[in-house]
Amino acid sequence: MKYLFLFSIIALFFACSENNMAGGTSEEAEGIVAITDREIAGVTQKGPFLVGSSVTIQELDGKTLVQTGRSFKTSVKSDYGDFSVKSVNLASQYALLEVTGYFYNEVTGKKSEGMISLNALTDLTNRNNVNVNVLTHLEADRVLNLVQKQGLSFTKAKKQAESEIFSSFRFTGNLGSPEDMDIFSEESDGALYALSVLMLGDGSVADFSERLALAARSFAEKGEWQGAEKDEVADWAYQIESSADRLEEINRNLADWMEEKVGDKDAYINLPYINELLYRFWTNEYHLGPCDRDHSGVTKKISNIHSKYYNKDFICYSNSDDTCTDDGFGCRWYFAEEPMEFNDDSTDYLGHMTIGDVFWTAKNLEYDFHDTVNAKQACYRDVPTYCKMYGMLYDYRTALKACPVGYRLPKYGEVENLLQYYGGAGKNAADSLLVMNDYERGISGFQALLGGHGEYEGLNENTALWISSDDSIGTRYVLWIDSSTAEIRPYSSELAYVRCVLDIDSLVASQEYDEMRDSRDKQLYHYTNIPSELPGSLWRDILIFVENVHYDGDSLYSWNDAVEVACPEGWRLPTIEEWKGIFTWNGDNPSNVLSGDSSQNVEYYNVSRIDDPFYELFGKDKKNTYWTSSAGTFVNSLGENISAGYAVNMNTNEHNRYEVRILLDDKQERHSVRCVKDEKLYNI
Repeated sequence: MKYLFLFSIIALFFACSENNMAGGTSEEAEGIVAITDREIAGVTQKGPFLVGSSVTIQELDGKTLVQTGRSFKTSVKSDYGDFSVKSVNLASQYALLEVTGYFYNEVTGKKSEGMISLNALTDLTNRNNVNVNVLTHLEADRVLNLVQKQGLSFTKAKKQAESEIFSSFRFTGNLGSPEDMDIFSEESDGALYALSVLMLGDGSVADFSERLALAARSFAEKGEWQGAEKDEVADWAYQIESSADRLEEINRNLADWMEEKVGDKDAYINLPYINELLYRFWTNEYHLGPCDRDHSGVTKKISNIHSKYYNKDFICYSNSDDTCTDDGFGCRWYFAEEPMEFNDDSTDYLGHMTIGDVFWTAKNLEYDFHDTVNAKQACYRDVPTYCKMYGMLYDYRTALKACPVGYRLPKYGEVENLLQYYGGAGKNAADSLLVMNDYERGISGFQALLGGHGEYEGLNENTALWISSDDSIGTRYVLWIDSSTAEIRPYSSELAYVRCVLDIDSLVASQEYDEMRDSRDKQLYHYTNIPSELPGSLWRDILIFVENVHYDGDSLYSWNDAVEVACPEGWRLPTIEEWKGIFTWNGDNPSNVLSGDSSQNVEYYNVSRIDDPFYELFGKDKKNTYWTSSAGTFVNSLGENISAGYAVNMNTNEHNRYEVRILLDDKQERHSVRCVKDEKLYNI
């Protein structure tokens, strides 16, 4: 009895051992389900496999996943890569699908020069559709390894293999099963498209086949991709992701192929999502870490010895109107030596801000003088990306002419006022000048960047901005900013950055206007045209003087003289509605206030002096009053009805904006005159 009991224990022990690892079977019995008279269909994709490519369904042993030798064969039906096999009968639910043939190369936009083979390992218990692609190929050998050598069930092995592959490429989210993915399907399948482009590269088909085989072997043995070829793929990922044109070209190649070969099939490819996947992959492989507000300006060297960028610098910064946020929005990693397309002499990229009564540009200048004679300029450490990040460094002579038309270097007094605006020279001013735009918190800052000074000193420690100086002994000055102070300093280094200010006088002088001559006194006037709204959705262009009338030696007129005498023949005084149209052209809404001294409604506007068309029309005028042709009456403080004309009163406030009042004024008062002339009428 004792021996029988011992025998039973030993038998139980071996039975348990066999259940865990017996001849390559799994640790859990999932049950073998025969497949009877099924139609199995799907799509085969690297890019799409071409019509005629062979497709084979291999029957697998239900316990060991070893091929039994029984198979079902068909071929790809169209250049979309689709196939179907009818009357499939298998001894178990597990099958290996193999596709071999030529494919459409989305990188070159041509048919492949050689053939490739891809596999997919699947459980047909609850599916009749199986797609074959790069992802299914990479996971197939890993699943076999986990089942045959480590004893996992097919379900667990499949789940683990998918997780390992997605993790290796830094693909996240609910991505689904690889054999359900289609590069022309929904957003989540962008992972398949990104991976297909990544693995293909821009080399030969033989290179791709070798790369895929090495990656599949690494996944099968280790559950992760290790090898020199991964650095090469990271380089390729950087190159196509950082070049919008290259990825768009690949996308266009694939879309054109689908339109030509399939016709009514839509090629859905989500490029922003694919860009994100590629960026996530190469930045992780380069071990760059986060790029966000706290890391803006950080430089890191690539440590991957098999990368073509080995020991090269990458920089985290914002290359757009966005500013780095806490979560990294608005900034990214850039290759420091990447050739840059610098801005021309337009002001579109500079932006501006009003500080006191001066309009400052919101960014340092990065205009490239190219081979202009005697122009001296440089990027910090001769790295182009630093120019995009911090601006161009100029010598003083070049800086004096560097600002775009209508802009100039700030004067000494203007920089003094800037510092005073922020509490005076010192740390408080430095802290304020270093404030960056934060759209999340509604903060606008001067955005001084610590881009160093000279060519090779002080990066992330200080910066120097040129000041226009009339010092008789030739001393040159800069606005010096570091973490502890902001102040005006004499400067002996050759190069510094440029932050321009708007010069309304020169901006007005740069405008080109049409001319007319008053036949009465031969006085020359300049004019421009602006749109004016009429009732009933009608608009007309009106011509308007850009300078005040001074006929017969007068520059100020009573209302009657303004209406009857001031304007040349064919010209007239503008109506009140035409004046209102000027001030609402940029979307400014008026406010109405009851005047205490005259009991009349006064209409108020507040507009920027630099906005179109105000700098053209009013130029250097900081204060003036203009008559309109519209009339009315108001009651004065004595209760008397006064015959009045509508006048436009303009004053600049402390923020370099016009405060505009439209109100009735005594017709005997003398004001300036601008004349207008109707040009053409049109519908909108």
